[in-house]
Amino acid sequence: MPHIFTCGSVDDGKSTILGRFLFDTGCLPDDLLAKVTKESHQRAFDGCDYSLAFDGLIDEKAQGITIDVAWRYVTLDGMPLVLADCPGHTQYTRNMVSAASQCAAGILLVDASRGITAQTRRHLYVCSLMRIRHIFVAINKIDLVEDAAATFEVLTASIQDLLATLPHPFDTVVFAPTSGVKGTNVVRRASSTDGYTGPHCLNGCCSKCKRMQAPLRDRRIRSHCPVYCRCSAKTAPVLNGEDTMARCLKVRWPWAKLCMLCPAGRAAVSKRFTPLGPTCK
Repeated sequence: MPHIFTCGSVDDGKSTILGRFLFDTGCLPDDLLAKVTKESHQRAFDGCDYSLAFDGLIDEKAQGITIDVAWRYVTLDGMPLVLADCPGHTQYTRNMVSAASQCAAGILLVDASRGITAQTRRHLYVCSLMRIRHIFVAINKIDLVEDAAATFEVLTASIQDLLATLPHPFDTVVFAPTSGVKGTNVVRRASSTDGYTGPHCLNGCCSKCKRMQAPLRDRRIRSHCPVYCRCSAKTAPVLNGEDTMARCLKVRWPWAKLCMLCPAGRAAVSKRFTPLGPTCK
């Protein structure tokens, strides 16, 4: 089942664009839509605040921010899809990393009126470290700038320069001018961005998800499973003799002896795997 997450700086519109995504695709339940509409009127919001479809915690609604990762399970044209809305504050970066570790595609949002921030660079670097395969870069809030085409070109060039400095390149990177509030290029193309001829968010993300849904024999199998690794006498001086949380990367199914310890990137040979729950067999 494909997992897609949002990332970017604070108030770049991550929750809003996902909420709009659910609304325009008809995946927003009627009871949740009624609740979001009611709370939007109570907040005197001009229209419907789609971010409330993801910000469910009391503190999130009170402060108008995202703190924890919000997961939504939807089905588009018979394809199951998992959406993860991640926080943008620096102190909650660990929550974004947790969500990114379970996803293969991400939506990076950049506020067109504010530009690239330090947190934008940080999230983009984390996506590279986590080996995210596909990135959809949404130059969001494009309706708030005067010259949308020029702003989109400048920010696209700046992000492309950042991509060249990342440790691990992405398989695909797609850029698009968007507006979560107005629904610009979220599910359907908008007339306000006639100069843009690329895919909208739905098309750009779901086309990659369909490829990830290919039969196992047609694609490379990757298994990610958290394991506990106890240091041996030989590795104790290197790893300070402490129990280390490791992640098996690029493991061949069902299990392989060669694994990699992260974040050190050190190769190791496992002697045995001991199941600790029903998910590990």
